[in-house]
Amino acid sequence: KIPLVIPTSLTVNKGDLVRFLCYLPDEHTQSLRWGFKNPDGPLPAGSYVYYGVLTMEARLNDTGEYICTDNKTSQSALPVILTVKDSTDNDAVQEIENIHDNDDYNNHLEQQQQQYENHDNEVGTVDENATHEYDEHGNNHDNNSNHEYGENHEYDINYHHINKYAGKPPRPVATPSDQVVKVGETARFHCDPNSDTPAIVRWGYETPDGPLRGDAVPEGDDLIIRSADNSDAGEYICTATNQYGSGEAEPVRLHVTESILI
Repeated sequence: KIPLVIPTSLTVNKGDLVRFLCYLPDEHTQSLRWGFKNPDGPLPAGSYVYYGVLTMEARLNDTGEYICTDNKTSQSALPVILTVKDSTDNDAVQEIENIHDNDDYNNHLEQQQQQYENHDNEVGTVDENATHEYDEHGNNHDNNSNHEYGENHEYDINYHHINKYAGKPPRPVATPSDQVVKVGETARFHCDPNSDTPAIVRWGYETPDGPLRGDAVPEGDDLIIRSADNSDAGEYICTATNQYGSGEAEPVRLHVTESILI
């Protein structure tokens, strides 16, 4: 899979906080890295990457292209473009005039989509969820449980007017808080990222980054333990990340009991 990025371009004032989100649909993001001007180019001083989110305080010489790459496959997303302007107005609002109507923006999205589809055709597999509109964690909270990306192959994000401090990290909620199953039964937990912008969800065992055990596998925003045994019992923690930061849900607990033979 080829990494996808949100947004594809930003224009900010010097000193503004900048965040670009890079992700792999339905996959963890620990393997993603960012480069400046080329995939291996050193990032500006003070910038950092956390689970695919590149964060920096904009300086004039930070203007340019940034490239996200998957370390596992060496596949890179199309470059994102950052433009930093010099402004003395600390209260300036970043005005992005309906990027969805901007030819450059649409062309970039089409190139990114075509790149992804071409890659899937080459390897002989197509992940339909990956090519659909990524709105399951978007602006419409009523659709968070839909687990569908949509049909238009565009990101359903409103960029009309973005205030410098408008974005917020996710506030994920995982349910149910406690679940009891017998040995061999299937358990399922769901994580609602509770994010106003697209977010990626990951699960950990006992700690946010704890490796999952046995038959425990992420599926969309859910965690499924297909055939639970005693080693699966314990706490699972959901973490959600958007371009503004990360948030952790309260841990959920799985209890596994022995089957009673009659």
